[in-house]
Amino acid sequence: MSKFENLFACLTGAESQAYLAERIVPKNNTELATCIRIYDNIKGYGDLFLYEVCIRKLLGYGTSFGRIKILHKGTGWVRDPRMTNSKWSKERDFMFHNWKEWLQISYVNTPISVKINSSLRRTSWYNPIIGELNLSLCTPGNTTWNMDENLIESQLVIEAQLKEYEQEVEKMRKKLLAHLALLTDLWFHETRNESFKVTLEPLNQSWLAYAM
Repeated sequence: MSKFENLFACLTGAESQAYLAERIVPKNNTELATCIRIYDNIKGYGDLFLYEVCIRKLLGYGTSFGRIKILHKGTGWVRDPRMTNSKWSKERDFMFHNWKEWLQISYVNTPISVKINSSLRRTSWYNPIIGELNLSLCTPGNTTWNMDENLIESQLVIEAQLKEYEQEVEKMRKKLLAHLALLTDLWFHETRNESFKVTLEPLNQSWLAYAM
């Protein structure tokens, strides 16, 4: 049985990917063992990103795996607010996730840029609803939410920003793939008690700015 199977209902994104890989790839696949080793030693965002790149490389870059489909970044029903600095489009967005109350902040100036604000924590977010929530209005068909117009953007602008974000992620992926190749070689030589000189970038320091 998969080490992740009993936890499937409460898995994080990283654990879900490991579970998916264990169900899809052959049990004797050595690359999966490498990915799991990275996962077991995650100490920061850099390690997490490396693990995600490892799993995605293992699965290939297709989107369909039988009855399972992986959606391209930014195209699902739910996405991170950071991608567009908490701005959203009435035409294309359904839900943000990863909101934590203690990370909610207030903006000072308008207009608010759709670009990622690198001076803010990665998980900071602006509240799209003005005023207090009246839970008695939480009924099917209610459309009386008082949305903050400063955070509403056109679909065209949102799509353009998501495309730019995807390109930045692709640059990061290529760097991490190079790191993964070196790490894999290092571990291979270690298993054979062979000397192998390599300098690995400290990921959790180099990716700290992205993670914050």
